Amino acid sequence: MPRKRRRKAANSREGYLLIARAVLIVVDWALRTIRLG
Repeated sequence: MPRKRRRKAANSREGYLLIARAVLIVVDWALRTIRLG
């Protein structure tokens, strides 16, 4: 993975998207677990 010199833009956008995806995945998994349980 090449290192990018622009850290602010990458972190603010990519980082936020990664966190949003992670949250959605966790929420979806939790809902499925609750339904099964």
